[in-house]
Amino acid sequence: MSTPKATHCQQSQNRQTQQKSYRTRDEAQRDILQYYQTRNRRERGLLIRFMARVSGYSPAQLKRLIKQQRDTGKITHRPARNNGFKRQYTDADIRLLAKIDSLHGTPSGGVSKKLCERAFHQFGLTEYERLSSISVAQVYRMRKTRHYQLKHVTHTKTSPTQVAIGERRKPHPKGQPGYIRIDTVHQGDLDKQKGVYHINAVD
Repeated sequence: MSTPKATHCQQSQNRQTQQKSYRTRDEAQRDILQYYQTRNRRERGLLIRFMARVSGYSPAQLKRLIKQQRDTGKITHRPARNNGFKRQYTDADIRLLAKIDSLHGTPSGGVSKKLCERAFHQFGLTEYERLSSISVAQVYRMRKTRHYQLKHVTHTKTSPTQVAIGERRKPHPKGQPGYIRIDTVHQGDLDKQKGVYHINAVD
């Protein structure tokens, strides 16, 4: 279990890494920006896609950084403010949902919700405490996450293939031996008695 001091040190290291990345980007961006501003729209798009590929930043983020350097002459790191919404469900909850869906063949969202409720209230599984109050809409949102798709396993039976045992069609031997044509002819019924079936074989 990490202590507050260790967490603070890790956050400080992450900020230093981000600032170093931005300083490196700042040095390279000076040369790229001069070339970028003289290109047409199509070539600018190619440059943005290239920089996104090699830097890992999104095209929108790169455009903001280019605008920032054009306006201020440098790129500065702006750490995110820690005032966002608190995350209600953890990655462990997503893995539990993927597990219960895999065991029950990925039922509907409403059924998965009831299964989580029963796991906590009836069977006393404390790890399902947060999932016991999950909404159906949240179940479907979780199923779209990467953590869920990595853990979810679907088992399907092999589908039978329809194979035609016999076909009624005219043979085309193309003058080659070894083909035989079989025809059946029903003579007809008489006084509710089944008639004779004739079998004709033509070589």
